Amino acid sequence: EQGQATAQYILGWIYQTGDGVKQDYSESAKWYAKAADKGNADAQYAVGSYYMTGVGVPQDNKQAMLWFRKAADQGKAPAQYLLGYLLARGEGIDHNEAESSSWYLKAANQGYAEAQYAYALALAAGAGVEKDEQAANEWLRKAADQKHTEAAYLLGWNHEKGVGMLPDYAQAAKWYRQAADAHHVEALYHL
Repeated sequence: EQGQATAQYILGWIYQTGDGVKQDYSESAKWYAKAADKGNADAQYAVGSYYMTGVGVPQDNKQAMLWFRKAADQGKAPAQYLLGYLLARGEGIDHNEAESSSWYLKAANQGYAEAQYAYALALAAGAGVEKDEQAANEWLRKAADQKHTEAAYLLGWNHEKGVGMLPDYAQAAKWYRQAADAHHVEALYHL
C-alpha cells in the first residue's frame, strides 16, 4: 500500500498462488496492476497473461498486448514471445506477421525455447520473414536442444524428408527418439 512495486508484485503472486492466503485471482490482478503501473516488468507480464486468459480480469487481447509490449520493451522474453503470438493470431487485435516474427526473434535470441520454435515455424512458412528452411532448422535445433518436444519432432521430420537439408536418417531417428521420450506419439510412429 506504500507504493513499493516489488512488494506489490509479491502480493500479486501470493494471491495468485494462495500462499498463506485464500487464492484470489481478482485480488492478485489488482496487486500485479499496481506494480505494473510502476514499471515492474514481471508484473506487466503477469497482467498481460491475466488479460490474455481472462483470469482475474475480463479476457481482452488489446489489454494483454498493451501489457506484454511494456514488459517486452524491457526485454522480458516470455512477454516478447506472447506479444508475437498475439500478433500472429490477430484475435481482437491487428494481425501482423512481420512484427510477430520480430518479437519471436527477440525472445529467441535470449534463449527462450518456445520463441525459437515459433520463429522457426515463421521462417519455414515465410510468415513475416523471408522463407528460409535452413535457418528454420537451426532455430529448431536450438529449441530441441532445450528439450522442446515439438521442435525435436519437426527436426526429425525435416531430417527424414530432407526439408532444408539432405536427408539424414540417423539424425531423424535421434530427434524422433527425443520427442518420443517426451511421449510425442507421432514421433514414436516414425521410429
